[in-house]
Amino acid sequence: MTHEPSCTQLHRPAWHAVAPATHWMNDPNGLWRDDEGLWHLWFQYRDDPPAYSRTHWGRLVSRDGLVWSYASTDFAANADSDIYSGCVVNVDGAGQRAYVTRHRHGRGSVAGSVLPPVQQTVESWKRDGRHAAWHAAPPASRVDPGLRDFRDPFVFRYGDSWRMLVAEPCPWDAAASGPARSRLQIWRSADGLHWEPTGAIGPWDPPRVMWEVPQLLPLSALQASASGAAPKEGELWVLLVSVLDRRAGTPGNDGTDIGCSVRWHLGTFDGARFDPVAGDALPASRTAPTSSTWATSSVSPATEADRGTLSGRLLDHGPDFYAACLQTPSLAMPTGPALVAWMSHWAYARRLPLPGFAGGPMTLPRRLAWVENASGNGIRQQPLAALDHARCGAPLDTPMQTLSSVPCALARELGSLDLAIRLQMAPGGQAWLRLAEFGPPLPPDGGNSKVPLALHIDALAHCITLHRAPFTNPGPNRDPNPAPGFAGAWLAAWTPDGSGEVAVRLLLDGCCAEIFIDSGTVVFSALVFLPADAVCTLSAEAGTHVQLLSARAWLVAV
Repeated sequence: MTHEPSCTQLHRPAWHAVAPATHWMNDPNGLWRDDEGLWHLWFQYRDDPPAYSRTHWGRLVSRDGLVWSYASTDFAANADSDIYSGCVVNVDGAGQRAYVTRHRHGRGSVAGSVLPPVQQTVESWKRDGRHAAWHAAPPASRVDPGLRDFRDPFVFRYGDSWRMLVAEPCPWDAAASGPARSRLQIWRSADGLHWEPTGAIGPWDPPRVMWEVPQLLPLSALQASASGAAPKEGELWVLLVSVLDRRAGTPGNDGTDIGCSVRWHLGTFDGARFDPVAGDALPASRTAPTSSTWATSSVSPATEADRGTLSGRLLDHGPDFYAACLQTPSLAMPTGPALVAWMSHWAYARRLPLPGFAGGPMTLPRRLAWVENASGNGIRQQPLAALDHARCGAPLDTPMQTLSSVPCALARELGSLDLAIRLQMAPGGQAWLRLAEFGPPLPPDGGNSKVPLALHIDALAHCITLHRAPFTNPGPNRDPNPAPGFAGAWLAAWTPDGSGEVAVRLLLDGCCAEIFIDSGTVVFSALVFLPADAVCTLSAEAGTHVQLLSARAWLVAV
């Protein structure tokens, strides 16, 4: 394994999953915690950047979900094919089955070439126990939808049988052949091996909006009172879809203008059809609908006219959150399901000089729950409780006793931080939280063009906006613009509760910043490259009233 230069250590995450030194990581394929408490994370893995000629499944393991080590390459490319996306499910006791997509190339393919696949299938692999070897199922069990481009099988238990979602995305390039609009196929199996098509989901988004990485779970899995219960007839389900918005692109471009996001939909599912409800949301009084109440409910199936330009609601509002992957499906999740996502963006994933690895890190595993709040019903995300136990002793001394532009030094030389702030916002209150290089106070208008990361909380406009400055790549002979699309502003609708309090938790680990507002009802994930003397400043917009209730910061030791 290649030794990493010491200069990369400032930005290399300590408690986020990253690829081995110099190697590539992108979409997670499975997240599983075994009966001994060990976390396993499978992901798309390339060990030969920048050639990117071989795609495998790598596996990381962790005792606490924070510190990860590379364990193995579980499914590897061979001379004529690559292993891409898929999922891992529990089938019986300690047994597991993996569903992987194999992309076979033409006879003329050679090592190091990147050729379009001419044949794609979903293969099944089985193992018994976490230390056992994987064994391929017979070829007769392979799933072949007969498409040139399909991906991301997601398999889960439904009643006494199995279901598989398979993404059928529209083409990457406008000139390519394929369906004009994306949809999902639904396949059915009695034994998890022999599959038949049984239905479809969509399409409802416009052409050139690609759907990937579908995930589906019953709403009851997100509700503490119903956690661990089998889905009931008539209950609502949550569908997650990763979306690549290609409408601004041109044929053959390098993908720098695409939009990446993960969106969720609320709807009914009967094993062969998923129908989103109008608005993708429940009224505040509805938390556990049943078949008997569905017909008279104010919640109704959505029509084509109900769908927005991009339908659904964002799971994470930041720029670097994609290919969200649920914990290996199981009916018994007493602490709520967990989720992890790729913390990068296809606009710059291949060009950003990450510290000692390529592609991007993963977010922290997050627990999901269904909540009701001032902004309406939705999904709450919170990092694993293990992070609280990793806080290093007493909180740091943070001179944030009053709102001002006085810098608050946060010991950035150690590269890991857990910062918790509580504010009291007047109805028209506006506040800025900025991570910036130490220097003179920033102008009152924000001056965010040179601030690596800034969060604006606006109780008047009922929104929170994350600002990120352009990436600067110091040093000789470097690409002056390695990350097109890196700079920008990302907005989330937000309504403060009746008390006017807002809680912000900022997790900073190397180049990873994850921000949880109001216990994770609004979340932003973003890569950021801060100087060693970076400071945090907190200020109120001129003429608005904001009171600081508390500010505590911990170093995180793992």
